[in-house]
Amino acid sequence: MKKTPSLILTVLVVVALGIGWGACSGDGNGDPDANGDECCPGHPEDEIFIYVQGTVRDLVTGQGLRAAIAPVSPMNALGSTNPPRILDMFSDADGTFETECFDVTRVELGIVMFCDDEADDGAEGTYYPVGTGVKSWLLADEKVCVLDTTVHAVPNELIQALNQLEDIDADADGVALGLVLDASGNPISGAQVTKGDGTALDKVYYPSADYQDLTSGTSTSASGFYAVPAASFGGARLVKNITASEGSRTFSENKSATVPGFGYFVEIVEQN
Repeated sequence: MKKTPSLILTVLVVVALGIGWGACSGDGNGDPDANGDECCPGHPEDEIFIYVQGTVRDLVTGQGLRAAIAPVSPMNALGSTNPPRILDMFSDADGTFETECFDVTRVELGIVMFCDDEADDGAEGTYYPVGTGVKSWLLADEKVCVLDTTVHAVPNELIQALNQLEDIDADADGVALGLVLDASGNPISGAQVTKGDGTALDKVYYPSADYQDLTSGTSTSASGFYAVPAASFGGARLVKNITASEGSRTFSENKSATVPGFGYFVEIVEQN
């Protein structure tokens, strides 16, 4: 049966807001490291536009691919089965993409990049609907263009395998997915995903590096990948703080959640 995707965020969601997008190109508009009104200039002073540039990659193979993508406002993501996408586009055949400039003046908390075979095909096709958080912010000055980001395309085959586990039903309850990465963006092996306060989650799965053994791992493999059942968060649509531990390293603390019919993808990154 066809499933309706729920667009998600990887930062805390609270309120639904209306947003629009501009018709300017993201390429060459200004300093991408500057505030959004400088990297996407030409708009009224009280508006902030940004663009997102990066590559869509198959989570398992690492290969770039053509996929339907869209920046998504974090707002209303947990409360709606189909929150609005800010703009729709496809990545190129090699996975690279650059969005047009879009309005984030009233977008709170960050941007998530939706990814699937087609924008509205749910769990059909090769890939499962997943959202990767690519930028978070609290202040207007933190609303800047996003460069060289990775948007993760998660194969349906992997989700179907996870659904065979007794405590995961991605379609009914959702599943929290992600990677543990070092400060350079490389996967870390031997890490454990925990609650934000460092205490243990009830259950975390750490598949082998080839994703064939889903249950034997007690920490991340060379892939850095982890999967958390909804029950470990207390149920679907509950936002939880998570982090990771590995030796003396310290890691970012991130918001995560499980959203029925959608993969909530969080990168936990080593802090310098």
